[in-house]
Amino acid sequence: MKTFDSITLVNGKVLKLFGGQKHRNNNTIRYFCEHANFFYEHQDTIFDNSRMFLAPVYLNGDCIYTLGGLLEWWKHMPQMATLKNEGVTYYIIAVSSSCSKGFITVTMSGEVKEFPFLSDYADRTRSLDEHCCRYSKVARDFEHLSLKNVYDTVASLAKQREEERKIEKIWSPYRDNIELLYKHREEILTHKDWAMAAIPLKVYMVQLPIHIGTMLKLWANEDKWLTHPCVCGHRAFIYSFAGSPLSGTTSISYKCVHCHKQGNAQVDGFLCRAHTLAVTQQELSKEAEGIEAITLKEIIDNLKRTN
Repeated sequence: MKTFDSITLVNGKVLKLFGGQKHRNNNTIRYFCEHANFFYEHQDTIFDNSRMFLAPVYLNGDCIYTLGGLLEWWKHMPQMATLKNEGVTYYIIAVSSSCSKGFITVTMSGEVKEFPFLSDYADRTRSLDEHCCRYSKVARDFEHLSLKNVYDTVASLAKQREEERKIEKIWSPYRDNIELLYKHREEILTHKDWAMAAIPLKVYMVQLPIHIGTMLKLWANEDKWLTHPCVCGHRAFIYSFAGSPLSGTTSISYKCVHCHKQGNAQVDGFLCRAHTLAVTQQELSKEAEGIEAITLKEIIDNLKRTN
């Protein structure tokens, strides 16, 4: 989609604007109040995307209070944007139409309350309008989502990031300690309960779990199917791969213990790689039959503690 223009936020960040569909939805203030805490917690994500930033919350005459505009006002002008009452912080979202010199507010628990007859009403109203109205024109003219669209998008992104964090937690002890594990390969292979420690790698047609000892054997022999030419002239170790048995196309992740370069590549030979891994895995399993393996974390902790 063609980019037409941009806006600059209070923090100096520039967001691209897009021409396209504008999503309208009813009861936007109600929806905003019900999910105020969610939007507040994920404001950094909202501040990264103009379509979310410009989602309309409230229309006051010609002024559109956008989601990003309100969150930005709360963040940068708390002395104007918030009210304290019995230890609770109330965030202003609109001027009240039912009480004199008052505001509609919301707490992070979703409680909505009106505060009338405020002595600094004029100053707060001016601050709200000056801050939020600066986005009114672009909110009318450029693409934005509805609050429901924003919620669903951010929730999906948050779920995806959480899954990525879980995967990273599983993979990092293995991937980030390849140099340490390879340096002590002889010690690990000597202790069969160490060699049988499981790694997170899963490969089609290879029995699980795959053991660290299997990888160390193949790396030590510079097996052509489990290593990859590195720019430094050595062979980097393939610590993860996946591919198609039909086409043979394989995605590999590798790391070099000599120059410490790591990367990804597209290669062929999936079946050869899987077969090589499976055969070495079977050999190690026979050698260590009946032995209970310790965890990879225990190996790493042992090595770091004694070296």
